[in-house]
Amino acid sequence: MNTLTIEAHAFQDAGKLCKRLPFAASKLPVLNHVEVRADKRHAFLTVATLNIRLTARIKLVHPTKEPMAFLLPPEAFRAAMKADGDSLIEMGPQTTDEGPGLALGSIQGGMALDALYPTLSTSEFPPLPELEGPTTLIPAKTLEDLARVAPAASTDSARKTLNGVFFSPEKGGMLVATDGKRLAATPAVVPMSAEFVLPSAAVKVLAHRHFTSRDLTVTVLGKARAQQIRFHSETVQLTSSTLEGNFPKWQQVVPANSQATVSLAPTEQRSVRRWLTGLKGSECTVSLRATTTHSLELVHGRSGKAVATVEVPARVEGPVPVLQLEPKFLATALHVGAVLHFGDALSPLVVRNARGGFCVVMPMRPTVQVQSPQARALAN
Repeated sequence: MNTLTIEAHAFQDAGKLCKRLPFAASKLPVLNHVEVRADKRHAFLTVATLNIRLTARIKLVHPTKEPMAFLLPPEAFRAAMKADGDSLIEMGPQTTDEGPGLALGSIQGGMALDALYPTLSTSEFPPLPELEGPTTLIPAKTLEDLARVAPAASTDSARKTLNGVFFSPEKGGMLVATDGKRLAATPAVVPMSAEFVLPSAAVKVLAHRHFTSRDLTVTVLGKARAQQIRFHSETVQLTSSTLEGNFPKWQQVVPANSQATVSLAPTEQRSVRRWLTGLKGSECTVSLRATTTHSLELVHGRSGKAVATVEVPARVEGPVPVLQLEPKFLATALHVGAVLHFGDALSPLVVRNARGGFCVVMPMRPTVQVQSPQARALAN
């Protein structure tokens, strides 16, 4: 029986990447399996959903005499992921009276375990789609920018076109995500041959260090509107269908002017983000107000009542209206930038950075009564 010998820590590293794609939740039994193919020196682990395919390369401990291919069933994959990190894993196909089988040898807790699992034929696993089209080399910085705007994407299944990040060649390349209440955008190096919306499930995979640690080649199928996208390097490959539908005209929601700005230093930007992330509850709100030219107050409200106030150093220019926002939306905005641009009390808040990135946040209808400094002065 031919077997592959793989270092457990290398397999588990690739396995963690594979688990970023929710293949185990697929209703098709074959897609719960991991396809393993091997050439002389490397094994290639592939997982797939109906629209996305992910492959990771692992170096073999011993060269194989001939190419191999088999499917790793869910139970065998979980067993291999539990192997002692400093041990070796051996696996290979084995025919049984009931059909295809998978033999797995591993060490868990210092004990040697050998098991034979029923599996499926590799012919049932979806083949790698052929993808020929223009290619673009994108820097690792694009993947950082992608992770920065991705939290603004919608999770509402009824708005499928918004369930991802829009790649646009406009203005030299832009990444845009929105859920209708917030919109994050940033300039980035993107494929210039076509626009497309990359599903959030694919975006999550691309946030893994195996993708973000290096430049990637992107292949695009489709002209004005891309249909499939492939991101790949020597060790990883992600192929994804794009989302159908027209992305909204996002430029229309960005205010052209502002009447006031509040600038936060990096330390305050991070501390406010951490504080906002810790605020929980469906009726939780945050109101912004500037009491002086060198500080910003954030009033935490719950069920219509103010429960806490945080004051942070800031540089304030112009009259700042009182705005009430959802904490998680403001946290997303402060992940993008640190300069807050205000219009009037009914206008969206725009948070910008020095690289041209920004996040637009729609204000809420006030439920917590927070007086502006001007109103408090008149009251006194």
